[in-house]
Amino acid sequence: MARYRRTISAILLVGGMAGCASHAPPLAADHTAVVRGRQTAGLSPAEATRTVLVGAARLTVDHGFQYFRIVRAGYGGAISPGTDVTIRLFLKDEVREGTPGVWDAQKILLTGVPPSAVATARAPAR
Repeated sequence: MARYRRTISAILLVGGMAGCASHAPPLAADHTAVVRGRQTAGLSPAEATRTVLVGAARLTVDHGFQYFRIVRAGYGGAISPGTDVTIRLFLKDEVREGTPGVWDAQKILLTGVPPSAVATARAPAR
């Protein structure tokens, strides 16, 4: 009976660990990746922005980077529901913390997306 418990425990452990694994979209040679718009289709503009920022943060951390910048979004550069968003990833020593337009992925994942960040990210690029 003990042998079966160990086998069942091992199966559950492996299965549980597999459930935690995430598939990060591929990263281009210039350290860019795309957060797919299908994740935000049907959401309000503010919720779409939050979803994109959290998705971008996860993607950034999954690839071993610290920061990201939105390089291409919807019409006029604003994040829009259902629109793909291209981000560029940066290592910790590649940018200074607090650089305008650069987001700290770990901070977003730990503390969430503040309302002021949603307004900033929704503003069209100039």
